[in-house]
Amino acid sequence: MPDDYTSNSQTIGAVTVGGSATGDIESNGDRDWFAVTLEANKTYQFDLEGSPTRDGTLRDPYLRGLYDSNGALISGTTNDDHGSRNSRVTFTADEAGIYYVSAGAYRDREGTYTLSVTDVANSVTNSVSDDYTAGTDTTGAVTVGGSATGDIE
Repeated sequence: MPDDYTSNSQTIGAVTVGGSATGDIESNGDRDWFAVTLEANKTYQFDLEGSPTRDGTLRDPYLRGLYDSNGALISGTTNDDHGSRNSRVTFTADEAGIYYVSAGAYRDREGTYTLSVTDVANSVTNSVSDDYTAGTDTTGAVTVGGSATGDIE
């Protein structure tokens, strides 16, 4: 079976922020690269999903990393098994430009997958109004002996 996407910056694969792309890991060691254009100082979430979430047939997707415009792996951007055997990476771009996402599988798994890219800030503001963020930048506070009320939207 021919390879759907190459594993280098010459790939025809592309994914947009707020969108998704599908692909197929056809053989042991296959990697599919997707180009994505990111803005500087924005945080993005990359999700690679397969059969555990019914987003393909790949049993164990492995996000093999984000690469800069020169094709160099960005340290700390690989992930295997973020929740039910899918993969997730959160990344803040230092520079605006084209980056590459490498989709793969754990060991010798084969199958189809879905890769999605989300702008973290926009995903929160575009969803139901969130009273408190999930992070150290939250405005929520509680004092000793006090209480706080929140809503899980």
